[in-house]
Amino acid sequence: MADPDLAELRAQEQRLVFDRFDNTTAWDLGQQMVLAARRRELPVVVSIERNGQRLFHAALPGTSADNDAWVDRKVRVVRRYGRSSWWSNWSRSWHSENRESRSRASMMPVPECGTRVLAGGGGRPATCR
Repeated sequence: MADPDLAELRAQEQRLVFDRFDNTTAWDLGQQMVLAARRRELPVVVSIERNGQRLFHAALPGTSADNDAWVDRKVRVVRRYGRSSWWSNWSRSWHSENRESRSRASMMPVPECGTRVLAGGGGRPATCR
């Protein structure tokens, strides 16, 4: 897989900013994401939290408890680094040319985050102006 343009990933994070983010915002966003995934028949988990409180969670057909565990690991990356899990995966601190060592590094233990973290796509902070 080719490296994404990290500048573009950062620009996306800067553009995706909310005026406010409360329980209603989380619910509305979650519903929109689920509807979009259903239209494309994607087997995804949509999970939105704020300050450790899960505000929205949906597991669509084709997912399992393993998907929830992956979400939890991605959330720990977002909490730890304050950046999207996709950006964390491709930043210099995580990147490796060797696919096997990249895979091991993406599941490395980080004591401040819990047992393991996953640096991969899917998790991002909800940033407010």
